[in-house]
Amino acid sequence: MSSRKKSILSLMLLLSLMLLFSGCQAEQSHKNTPQASIPSETNPTTTVELENPSVEDKSILTQFVQGALDKEDYLEACDLIAKKYIYLEPQLHITPEKFYSDSKLYADQMSWAGEKSQLVYEIRKLMSKFKDGHIGWFLSSDYRISKSMTLGFVATLTTDDQVIIKKVYPYIEDKLSPNDVILEWNGISIHDEIHKLAQLAPKSTPISTLEHAVRRLSTDFSFMPLQDTYAPVTLKIKKINGTVETLTLDWTECSGYTTYDEANDDADDLPSIFLTPSLIPSTEEIPSDASYIHPSLIYYTRAVGDEMVAILHPRDFYRWSQQDLDQTMKALLKQEPTVFLIDLKDTSGGSFDQVLFLSHALNITDHFKYLRNAISEDTGEPLLTHDNFDFIESEINLKNTWDGKVIFKINPIVQSGGDFFSRWMQLKNSNNRFLFIGTPTAGAGAGTDSFVLSHSKIEISIPIRDYQIFDDDAPIEGHGVKPDLLTDMSIEVFLKSADFDLFIGTAIKDLVRSDISANREIPSLQIAQGHGIYYDASDDFTKRVMLAIRQYTTFNPRDPFDFKDNVKLKFEGYAPILLDTKQGLFKFENEKNIYSCEALSSQLWRRYVMKIINDRPIYDSFEKDVLFRKDLRRFVTQKNLELLLFYDGAVRISVDHEVFTVIDHPIEEALESGDPSNQYTTKVLVRDSYDKNEKDTRLILVGIEYQFVNNYGSTAWLKSYLYENHKLSKDLDVNEIISASLSIVAYENGLLTLNLNGYDQIFTIPLTKDEIQRIESYISTLESTGMHFTEQEEYEFLSNLQSYKLYDYDQDGEDEVIAAVNMRGGASGISEKLYFIFKYNDDRLHFTKIIPSRSAQNLNTIFE
Repeated sequence: MSSRKKSILSLMLLLSLMLLFSGCQAEQSHKNTPQASIPSETNPTTTVELENPSVEDKSILTQFVQGALDKEDYLEACDLIAKKYIYLEPQLHITPEKFYSDSKLYADQMSWAGEKSQLVYEIRKLMSKFKDGHIGWFLSSDYRISKSMTLGFVATLTTDDQVIIKKVYPYIEDKLSPNDVILEWNGISIHDEIHKLAQLAPKSTPISTLEHAVRRLSTDFSFMPLQDTYAPVTLKIKKINGTVETLTLDWTECSGYTTYDEANDDADDLPSIFLTPSLIPSTEEIPSDASYIHPSLIYYTRAVGDEMVAILHPRDFYRWSQQDLDQTMKALLKQEPTVFLIDLKDTSGGSFDQVLFLSHALNITDHFKYLRNAISEDTGEPLLTHDNFDFIESEINLKNTWDGKVIFKINPIVQSGGDFFSRWMQLKNSNNRFLFIGTPTAGAGAGTDSFVLSHSKIEISIPIRDYQIFDDDAPIEGHGVKPDLLTDMSIEVFLKSADFDLFIGTAIKDLVRSDISANREIPSLQIAQGHGIYYDASDDFTKRVMLAIRQYTTFNPRDPFDFKDNVKLKFEGYAPILLDTKQGLFKFENEKNIYSCEALSSQLWRRYVMKIINDRPIYDSFEKDVLFRKDLRRFVTQKNLELLLFYDGAVRISVDHEVFTVIDHPIEEALESGDPSNQYTTKVLVRDSYDKNEKDTRLILVGIEYQFVNNYGSTAWLKSYLYENHKLSKDLDVNEIISASLSIVAYENGLLTLNLNGYDQIFTIPLTKDEIQRIESYISTLESTGMHFTEQEEYEFLSNLQSYKLYDYDQDGEDEVIAAVNMRGGASGISEKLYFIFKYNDDRLHFTKIIPSRSAQNLNTIFE
């Protein structure tokens, strides 16, 4: 026999033995434990001598062994997730055993070719299943396919969904500038590109997922690559002067640094990217005059008028000590500040030790109690316990602390320890001492551990425990801290704004600022038109007035003028505000300073209060009618049945003393816009029975719709009730039907078929050429990552109900109820107005079908 044949036979023998060995071990493992597992890494090694193996044989053998080892590491990662990941069942809605068995089946069906890039791809795909800010992976040096690469800039997502460049590195300053807005990426919408990248590393909240994706657009790490290729990128950008430009950027090898005192170090002449301690491209605001005692505690001061602002930026919650913080606070307090600003923007997580150190430095010394949920090592089941950090608090001995006002700046990069610190401060905000500005935090609230896979040495991070602050309404995980003031303003700009003045200003200004947050009690407000009597305003109306006053500017007239107030706003415990709506001016009673506020001018004020008739206010929209809780509307049916629609804090309907609630909180639940509306229509239809036996039956259809003056859209509610035998019962809530979710049934030949879940209403939308191109591009992207379009794509409604009309759609002589609602597309961006058809039958209202607007020209005409 030739040596070549002997080598091949030896190789085949080796393959057979290894497969047999692996199968036996797996079988034995399943016999000994009730939980799915993978073969132990301590398995003995099986070897077979090859007789004079050729170079080709050695290569085949090496690839086979490498593939087998890669598969073992992949299954090891799956086993760790199945056994230890605290959110596995809430995230995927399957048991750990099912997750592992599905993963093993997937791995067994795959051909493991021994290419290291395959394991990298599969680990990335595996970890992308979980929307969790603490899930992570870190390649060992042997598995790094490329160097770290950059396009030379760092971008961020603004509150109005713009992708704006925040930082430009020197080698590319001739092409890009800070505040350039990215419109397109390689010919597609920048938002489509963001959503594609976001699916590879989803976080605990949507806003955090998108912000992380935007940060990673221009920087790809060798240890956690999200890009598959590094082809040149063509950008379409809008410059700050409004011009639109197209340019092409090349990926460039780069290095990075995470410690602030390394900022001026050179690294082999490569572009050096400043990263947060959690390895995210940084947009931190660190001015040139900043100082530090420890490089993770940056501090500086700013004089703003008569105020001295002490600004402290903790870059993380783990690298500095109690002593570092005490010395930093001492340095700041020497400047005699009047207010502190804790800049948490881009702050990394860390330990509860540092969370409590900084809390105590701000004189928040309450005992920190928490609930802890972790997988029990004994049972493998989640185990909920409660505990505290008294052992940490007992060791805190800070000599330099602050008990005055504090502003906290937050953003979606703040997670873990930063999340807990922010929530703890928000829970302990007494006397409106604290103000939170910025954008919501990441909402990542788990405790995580890292595990190194046996062969590849790839490191994966898995949250193995969950914490919730005791007596908090919601866990941190999935619920980021929301700011009182949603803003993209930099610290320097904020300190010059009216919002800062309101926070540190007079009592009435502080009153106005303090009640924007929904979680605080708001003060009572009375309003008088002209010199008439005062009427109580609702909480919602009070918030509206406060939001309007926030927009003030100091008024310095060049020419003499007359201030004539025609409205008075009286907050309990404060001097009245006198309002001149004709000129959009106001002042505090017995004060000389006059302020300008366009939001309170006559043109806009009429949206709030129209006039007084018979000593009561009359408004020009439903939301205004209900403000004073006085509105009564009576309707009489053909058979003299009196129906009363009224408001007493909720919208209610009364028939023969039977009272039903139509809307519990109409302002909060019905309005999506913060702007007031100026048009509304109240519709009450009482449909008497056509029964020849004169059965006392009526169908009562009650609805209200109203339009926003700024053309943002409209919203409404619509419910029907059955009045029979002197009893009123709820028949149908249109909003409940329209609030159901949508799922994709199929996409084929330019037709997108959807189903309204729970109602088995299937409808088809014919797509435009542009939509077909976008959706097929998205499907191709998903398939390349092993995902399916029908599982990933999500659609939702923009509002419960846009508007409705009575119209004889089927031309049978009787009107149907047609409700219009806007559907928003998922990542592929398909949007459509849908018409829900409700038909009268047997004195009831029945939901019959859904019709897309592009297939219903006649309905489009009546809804114009």
